[in-house]
Amino acid sequence: MKIHCKLMLIGALLSLFAGCGSKESTEAVRKNVLNNGVSVLTKETGNGVVSYSVWFKTGSRNEDEEINGISHFIEHLIFKGSKTGKVNELSKTIESLGGHLNGATSNDFTYYYFTIAAKFADRARDGMMDCLVNPAFEAAEIEKERKVVIEEIMRKQDNPYGYMYEKIYEASYATHPYRRPVIGTKEIIANVSRDTLLKYYQTHYSPENTVIVAVGDFETGALLEKIKKYYPGMENARAEPAAALNLKADFKSGKISEETKFKQAYAAYSWPAPSASNTDNYAMDVLATVLGKGLSSRFYRQVKDAKQLCYGISADYSTMKDEGLFVVSGELESGNIEKFKTAFLEELQKVKKEGIPQIELDKVITMIENGYIFGHETNEAIGHALGYYEVVSSFKQELTYIEKIKAVKTEDVKRIANKYLSGEPSEVILRPKAR
Repeated sequence: MKIHCKLMLIGALLSLFAGCGSKESTEAVRKNVLNNGVSVLTKETGNGVVSYSVWFKTGSRNEDEEINGISHFIEHLIFKGSKTGKVNELSKTIESLGGHLNGATSNDFTYYYFTIAAKFADRARDGMMDCLVNPAFEAAEIEKERKVVIEEIMRKQDNPYGYMYEKIYEASYATHPYRRPVIGTKEIIANVSRDTLLKYYQTHYSPENTVIVAVGDFETGALLEKIKKYYPGMENARAEPAAALNLKADFKSGKISEETKFKQAYAAYSWPAPSASNTDNYAMDVLATVLGKGLSSRFYRQVKDAKQLCYGISADYSTMKDEGLFVVSGELESGNIEKFKTAFLEELQKVKKEGIPQIELDKVITMIENGYIFGHETNEAIGHALGYYEVVSSFKQELTYIEKIKAVKTEDVKRIANKYLSGEPSEVILRPKAR
């Protein structure tokens, strides 16, 4: 599984913290940093289930041109066996106990997780940590997964929205790593060596680059002692962390136009957007919802329904460690591309000039709040939200998200629209081949 932009429905833990102030919410989640640098976030729920995830602050952002896609390749290899375990033993064990296991790679991070009944959690955690701390990287398994990843890359070319989003990121950054696909390229994956995989793993999967998140039925003190045992010889000494990357997103108004095998045309336009740690991101989330989230959004009502210029339209804001993108995209007929662009820019211009009325802002805030409540009904969802924000900014931002959203004013939405969406956008146009 691969993540390209912000995890959907990540925000405040409202299902657990309803009615609580931010101080109480922050105290409900505990953060401990072990002597070797591993950060551990815990939330005890006592509901008989444990969701456990391990996050590494490394993704395609940390790669260079020669090893693009290596983080995703390693994700595939981690569960193929440890130096002490058999191939696929972990996945078979967890599934036999009624749990599930998975992993994902993003621009900013890679993570692995399982969810299982609490009575089996120790066994599942022991197996997973063995794979993460002592991966085998067996030559035979590397060759098998090399073929699997290349097949994923080839299938990606058949997904119009996935392909379009890869292209809009390519068009939007001059040199920043976000311009490259998370999954890598066929040529790189076909040739990357075991030595290169090992070197990257040893550099980026260090304790100080690790965040462990546990949500569910356990006792934090006991869990911390168990986690320490996974790092023998490193209990009181921090490993040398990978060099911190302080990257400035170099946005460019790039243009890409292609003929494709897709039956319809697809168009995407992007502007630079605030990073996860920038307080402008709350108003930007509101703006994205106002313009292009759901059937009641301005773009849907005016561009799709009223003018019938597309089959679908959306506005997406990707909250990332560095400056991300605000993307408007649509599926449409080739002959409507220019009219489509003109129509949505007119709606955007209205917001930039007039802002939005309070009644519309109140409705959008309610939509966002309800979405987060419904999106955080499980231990797994809560754990993913905490881990995501901790690696791109801070878990505390997750706990106060709705509080910050509710503080957004109509003038903030207008200010954000003018600040970020005023320049010439990047543009990707995918047209079906002429017959």
